[in-house]
Amino acid sequence: MASSVLAVNTALVPMGTADAQEDSRYGGTIRSVIVEGNQRIEARTVQSYLLVEPGDSFDPDRIDLSLKTLFATNLFADVSIDRVDDNLVVRVVENPIINRVVFEGNSALDDDKLKEDIQAAPRGIFTAARVQSDVQRILELYRQSGRFAAKVEPQYKPLEQNRVDLIFEITEGPVTGVRSINFLGNQAYSDSRLRSEIVTRQSRLWRFFSSNDNYDPGRLEYDRDLLRQFYQNNGYYDFRVTSAVAELTPDQKDFYITMTVDEGRQYYFGEVKVETALEKLNAEALKRAVPIQSDTLFRGDSIEDTIDSLTYAAGIAGYAFVDVRPQLDVNPETGLIDVTFAVDEGPRVYIDRINIVGNTQTLDRVIRRELRISEGDAFNRILLDRSKNRVRALGYFKNVEVVETPSEDPDRTIVDIKVEEQPTGELSFAAGFSSVDAYLLDVSASQRNLRGRGQSVVARVSASSRQQILDFRFTEPRLFDRNLSGGIDAYATRQDYEDYSGFTSDTIGAGVRLGFPLTERMQLGLSYRLQTDEVNVLDRNYIIDEEGFFVTDRVQITGADTPEDLTDDTYRLVEPGDAGAGQRVVDQCSRDYVLRDPICRAERSDLSSILGYNFYWDRTNDPIRPSRGFDFRFSQDLAGIGGDVKYLRTESTATMYRGIWRDIIASLRVSGGYVFPLEDGQGVRINNRFFRGGSTFRGFDVAGIGPREIVRVVDPETGEVVQTRRLNSQGGNVYYQSTFELSLPSFLPEEYGIKSALFAEAGALGSLRGPDVGPTIYFTDQSTGLPAVRLTKTAASMRASAGLSVFWDSPFGPIRFDFSQILKREDYDRTETFRMSRLKNFIFAMVASLAAIALVAPASFAQGTMVITIDEAKILRDSKAGKDIQAKLQSIESQINTELTPTKTSLEAEGKALNTELQGKTREQIAGDAAMVARLNAYDKKAGDFGKARQKAASEFQLTERQALIDFNKALEPVLLQVVSEKNAQIVLSKSALIYGVDSVDVSALVISKLDATTPTLSTSVPVDVRFFAPLGSLSLGELAKQTGSGLFGDEDLELTGISSAANGRRGDLGFLDGDGKSAIEINPDISALVVNDANVARIPDGIPYIISKFPRHVHGTAAVKLFRPRHLDWHGESAISPDATVDESVRIAPGAAIAPGAVIGAGTFIGANAVIGPGVQIGRNCVIGPAATVFCALIGDHVRLLSGARIGEAGFGVMPGPAGRRMLPIMAASSCRITLP
Repeated sequence: MASSVLAVNTALVPMGTADAQEDSRYGGTIRSVIVEGNQRIEARTVQSYLLVEPGDSFDPDRIDLSLKTLFATNLFADVSIDRVDDNLVVRVVENPIINRVVFEGNSALDDDKLKEDIQAAPRGIFTAARVQSDVQRILELYRQSGRFAAKVEPQYKPLEQNRVDLIFEITEGPVTGVRSINFLGNQAYSDSRLRSEIVTRQSRLWRFFSSNDNYDPGRLEYDRDLLRQFYQNNGYYDFRVTSAVAELTPDQKDFYITMTVDEGRQYYFGEVKVETALEKLNAEALKRAVPIQSDTLFRGDSIEDTIDSLTYAAGIAGYAFVDVRPQLDVNPETGLIDVTFAVDEGPRVYIDRINIVGNTQTLDRVIRRELRISEGDAFNRILLDRSKNRVRALGYFKNVEVVETPSEDPDRTIVDIKVEEQPTGELSFAAGFSSVDAYLLDVSASQRNLRGRGQSVVARVSASSRQQILDFRFTEPRLFDRNLSGGIDAYATRQDYEDYSGFTSDTIGAGVRLGFPLTERMQLGLSYRLQTDEVNVLDRNYIIDEEGFFVTDRVQITGADTPEDLTDDTYRLVEPGDAGAGQRVVDQCSRDYVLRDPICRAERSDLSSILGYNFYWDRTNDPIRPSRGFDFRFSQDLAGIGGDVKYLRTESTATMYRGIWRDIIASLRVSGGYVFPLEDGQGVRINNRFFRGGSTFRGFDVAGIGPREIVRVVDPETGEVVQTRRLNSQGGNVYYQSTFELSLPSFLPEEYGIKSALFAEAGALGSLRGPDVGPTIYFTDQSTGLPAVRLTKTAASMRASAGLSVFWDSPFGPIRFDFSQILKREDYDRTETFRMSRLKNFIFAMVASLAAIALVAPASFAQGTMVITIDEAKILRDSKAGKDIQAKLQSIESQINTELTPTKTSLEAEGKALNTELQGKTREQIAGDAAMVARLNAYDKKAGDFGKARQKAASEFQLTERQALIDFNKALEPVLLQVVSEKNAQIVLSKSALIYGVDSVDVSALVISKLDATTPTLSTSVPVDVRFFAPLGSLSLGELAKQTGSGLFGDEDLELTGISSAANGRRGDLGFLDGDGKSAIEINPDISALVVNDANVARIPDGIPYIISKFPRHVHGTAAVKLFRPRHLDWHGESAISPDATVDESVRIAPGAAIAPGAVIGAGTFIGANAVIGPGVQIGRNCVIGPAATVFCALIGDHVRLLSGARIGEAGFGVMPGPAGRRMLPIMAASSCRITLP
């Protein structure tokens, strides 16, 4: 930067002469100040920075200070001040103004992130110093993200009016990872254990979601502090990190981090004392609040916990301001640390003001009403923490931070409540699956913080296989500006318990709610609901005899009446007119039916008027994730103030929490309920009883425990129960249950979002009595001809289960998996060992389209848009091509049935013959007849083979039908486009989805006539095979044995054309058997060859050639490589569907999926969201590749399902051990058919 100042003559002259010259140059008065060189900045602005003005003398000191002041403004690149006669001339060169800031070459850090951290901004001043400072800031950002090779070159482009475009040219360079983290000097703990305690991680492939495996010097300093905390919490008081060195690898891609530690010795707590001079505090009483025990391992956190406990105890005693100072006396010889806590009264501090910061949406008063402190109050840490928890509990904020800032007055402090808003509104279109509800469809709109006032409104429509819900709720948390909440509800629900209890329940109602606090931690709520409940029992006809006993619920259409009949389609349900002589057809709830289910008594519609209250007491330390304390709930509902139903229902739940260590938290929940009628002789209607199981009692199915109608079939000779049949669950009037849960650390990176917990549950449900219990009925069982009794098991006997729950916060929403083991049950309970909770908020790609249609459609219709409708069902039914397809499909179906009928008839005849021979024989007699047992086993095998053949035929027909519809739609598409063009239509609607439309807009007839003219017929045939892969060719058995160095027994010229499992193989296939020879796998006699180890030779059927090898899997995998070509893994993960991939038109691909070049995907397959299909991967037909699944180097057959997150064929997978070491092989995923040549 150049500058010039008023020159001073420094020539060596006599003193007097110099003084005279100085007087001549600086003497006199400034007549005017002249500004030159300014463009944007007014002259008056420049003059305002000067310390001299017209009329002042030419003072060199003040002129020099004016020069420095002008430079300090950063407005000027150069400044000079000169005297011209009596005028002071100020010459300036203005700094340019930044027009815009541009970043080039950045991809790892976006523009917004960079702009946040630099000073340069549009309309700001451009200076070289500021630009260099910004360069250093950008480099620091890249270093923090692990890119130490980043380079930044600032450039600028001059513009008119002294403006510039500032351009930062960035070369990001590679991410500098952490190749290894090593420790020196550690004896007590291994390197791996210490690595788990710090934030920095070693670079590994699976940490692609994390940035903690990038080298960051600031993070390394934090790691030093974490190590100190870890060691001090394990007794090493003297621990220190002597050095932490990061060395760049020779290839300059990663760092080696080496930490040298000095552990010192391990200490234990010695004597622990509390001293205080405060009158109201007793040292002995305070010591009881100290959680430290003598002779226990020293922990640094225990000191902090004790300070908090003593501060809390002093606060209860009335001392809001205390100073707790721990004094540690370390004795290296004994290894003990004596601790004395001195408790003194601290300075009194009051709250000057409370600032709410960061609430861009939520009103101040919504936050302030949750605070338990106010301006002017004495500062109280306990109330401040409680206020923070109450604000967090609102759920409106992502983060809540309380910051204390000293005020100007020493006895006052300023409290800043810093909040970060998070979205509180939600519009979701969701779909999911769970093992309880099966499918789930959910559309909901909710706002938990309406207009920033804290009001909540929810509108929801939900449907699953078990329930349908229409719900609207509004809640005002501060009704009438008082500490009183109020709300209104309107709802309509349908609960489907047909599979569990044989009934459905429809409820329509509305209600009001009030809630208010009793104390700081106690809440009381009042509610009133008025609703109609309609219970319907499944309509089903039975044929009964003259005495009213059950005869049958189905009628045979074709075939002989044999229990061995394997097909269900030969029967239909009973219809009126099917009764024979002395029989009647009645509904299952008919009073003429002796075995009428007690549930039938509840089949009616009632009006319920329900007044209730609920009490809640919360003593937990954290409203979101408690680790200490308890909570208690108690509620009662009284039905009978008007209406048709009268009962009193009581429920209570208490939960205790205890943090054990870090993420390990134990909780114990005890709950119970009781409902009883308020009218004598009246029972409790089934929809008002309690049901337990599923999500409420893990290990048991929905409504899996408790009272149930059962049928026991008894052997009259021995009196033993030979069969117990579960009928409908009846629910219970009383339940009690306890649940113990222990959360566990997952030992996985936090970014995976996986947590787990052990659980144990015990409880019972029962206590039905009076009219709620059906009569005990004795009758003869029609299926066995044995005596039977129908009764209701009502006892509230104990049930228990234990297991593991895994929680995954997946990219598509939370998922929960329960793995259960039953510890105690009744023989009529319904149990389950696995349950998956439903997946919420799986947003389909069509949501954006629907939203766009919703926004655009009104405007479009307003402009007179032409709309036409088509009836797809009519076009398929009435067009020539549609009729042709239907006729051909019926012919193919008839052909399949004709092929299966001989086998079916033979099996029926054989089963009938066996049944005749078995009549009159006991189980012991049958078991003693070896020939009969062999015949029965052979019959079972043939029946199983027939079932597989029938399943395969059904699969083939389904594929044929789907392909026929695809072909039909291909032919229909150009015809439909032609009609759209002729009609000048902008919107085409399906008539099946149309609420109303006039006939004039239906163009189905026109489409049919045009389709008949272009495509009168379509070709349709049964697929030759549902297998998919294109092989390389055949391979001889001898060639395979020679290449693998294995022994061969059999025909060496046998041609192999495919591979399969030993159980599913056919002609041309090679299977394998490995292990100890005790596997229960049955070898398919149609398989052409096997590869086995020594232990399995004896299991090979006669006549099948085989290869003996120590490594059967290796030989089998070698055959796979020879028969099917694996592609090179040269894909770099482009997030798109490669044009070089072969994807059938019927394949459905969810958003975010990536399919690499060379991949082949068969018809009917579904590729889930964010799934990755690698190069050369071949996937068969009708497969399901779950969300986020990854498939590389694999051949996958038909009808294969990969669950969410599955990883196949990545590095470390598909590796086979063999004689020459380990080699990478394609993974062969078995299909329902097998992987072979067509």
